[in-house]
Amino acid sequence: MNEVLKSQEPYSFVNRGNNYEFVTDCNIKYTVCFLLHTGISSCRVYEMAFGIVGAQKQSLDLRVRATIKAVLVDFWTNNTEAILFVCDSLDNRAKARMVLFDRWFRELNSGYEVVKFDFPASLGVYASLLSYSSNPNLIAVIKELQELYMAMLGQ
Repeated sequence: MNEVLKSQEPYSFVNRGNNYEFVTDCNIKYTVCFLLHTGISSCRVYEMAFGIVGAQKQSLDLRVRATIKAVLVDFWTNNTEAILFVCDSLDNRAKARMVLFDRWFRELNSGYEVVKFDFPASLGVYASLLSYSSNPNLIAVIKELQELYMAMLGQ
C-alpha cells in the first residue's frame, strides 16, 4: 500500500464505553477517554484525554492523528453535545499541545459542522470546547466553563 495513504488510515481501536484503546505499529499502546464533566448544567460536556500507556516514547506517527479523529467521530455518534479538551500542563508543554490540537482540528474538521471555542490562556489553562454549531446550549456552556475557570483562579 502507498505509504502516504497508509499514514492516513486510523489504527484499529477497541471501544470500552467512554474509553478507547489502540496499539501502533511500534507496539505503543494509547488510551483515549471521555469523562463526563460534572460542573456543567446546561448540557452534557465530556472532557477528552489521551496519551501513551506507560513511559514509552513515540516518534511522529500520522496514524495516531487519524485514529484520534476516528475515535472522536465514533464517540460523537452517541454523545453529540460538547467535548472539552484541556491540555495537560504538568510538564510545562500545555501551549505546545494546544498548538498541535489546533493544527489537528483545522486539518480534520472538513466536512463536519463542528465549532471550536478556545478559552483564553489568561484563565490559567489551555483548553478548547468542541461542539456542533447547531447545539442550542453552546453559548451557555461556554459561559459556564469560563465562570468555572475564573472561580478556580479566584477571580
